[in-house]
Amino acid sequence: MADAFISFQGEGPMIGHRAAFVRISGHRGSDIAAWLECQRVDLLVLTGDEPLRQQQALVELARSVGTSVRLLVETQGTITPAREVAELVDVFVVNVKLAHSGVARTARIVPEAIAALAVTGKAHWKFVARTISDLGEIADLVEEFALRPVWVVPYGTTPAAVLDGQRRLADAVLGRGWNLSTRLHILL
Repeated sequence: MADAFISFQGEGPMIGHRAAFVRISGHRGSDIAAWLECQRVDLLVLTGDEPLRQQQALVELARSVGTSVRLLVETQGTITPAREVAELVDVFVVNVKLAHSGVARTARIVPEAIAALAVTGKAHWKFVARTISDLGEIADLVEEFALRPVWVVPYGTTPAAVLDGQRRLADAVLGRGWNLSTRLHILL
């Protein structure tokens, strides 16, 4: 099945967890459920193409797999999950884009969507930081929307850059009471 594979979760609250990764576009929930039965995983990660744009497909998939796996949805936090989606998903990892992404604030910060994800009690807030100064922007968002728990991920596309970023960010992230993640998929 294209756009479906087994690997380790690379960032955030489930880092290192063996998981099935699926892009739900173009697949029926029953096809994915049948594939998952053979994979012996307990975590299904929906990623890419903003899964919350396909909420009906997400509901179908969640119903197809039932409680055989935990369902983690990676989202940018710009789309409000439907009530049924919020009930069926076990964990939302919300990767809120920062100013350095080049995306306009109105496109990357959608207060209604952030509030709806926060109220589920299932959201983990992940921010990719390039520099220490990015932590100020994260702090402003954390305060504005009362976001908890917070995960900071160093930007980097090579193992050396990821490790350097972690070293530079570690003390400041720790001092703010947040979590620091590596980028396991880059390190491996």
